[in-house]
Amino acid sequence: MIALAVSNVLGGLIAKIDLRYTLYASIPFFALLIPVSLSLHEPTRHKLIFQKGYIREIFKIMKVALIENEKLRWLILYSGIVYSFNQSALWLYQPYFKLSGLDIAYFGVVFASFQVVAAISSKYAHRLEKKLGQKYSLVMLIFLVSGSYFLMSNFIFLFSFSFSFLHQFVRGFKNVVVADYINKLTTSDMRATVLSAESFVGRLLYAAIIPIVGWLADIYSLAQAMTVLAFTTLFLGIIIFVALRKYRLV
Repeated sequence: MIALAVSNVLGGLIAKIDLRYTLYASIPFFALLIPVSLSLHEPTRHKLIFQKGYIREIFKIMKVALIENEKLRWLILYSGIVYSFNQSALWLYQPYFKLSGLDIAYFGVVFASFQVVAAISSKYAHRLEKKLGQKYSLVMLIFLVSGSYFLMSNFIFLFSFSFSFLHQFVRGFKNVVVADYINKLTTSDMRATVLSAESFVGRLLYAAIIPIVGWLADIYSLAQAMTVLAFTTLFLGIIIFVALRKYRLV
């Protein structure tokens, strides 16, 4: 995230000259990934757990995670709602910056500040979670995502991008905390696959949401699209929260 923050600042300054140059400037760094990837070597396997039937094992674990284990299912769904609605803001930031009157040269600086907030949130997530507990750590996520959209849609001025820091806090905090909760509800032989299932659900919801978000911003306005996101996030979050309470996750 810190490395991304540095590139954000440089990207904004380069874009002030020409937007195409930001693409050209990134090419050498992507090219360097080729020798780096070729230098990676897979460690020696001590034991091959599955001799055959990988696909069958994956579907078996997915069935346990998303159907049979009710606590895990609702936690994954809640995580997906938080991720998808929080991440949807990414595609609205640049037009929002323009709407608020921010000069394009500072776009990169603002994005850099986003990475710093998310990095700090991620680093100290365990300490904050320890103080808040599982219940409030989960509950606050949906309110912070919704609250950020509400503030951004109703208070538009030069520094209103700062309301997005709530999104960035959630981005850093959520990954650490939810992964920990999922790990506690699964056994070691299926954790990696369950975490992949959690990521898959979140991205699937994200893919379903962003075309609608773009359509709302085009047909109506950016502020109205954010207002819809604020209330939809809150509504869906509360529904899932009720289920989490039922299974004593919060």
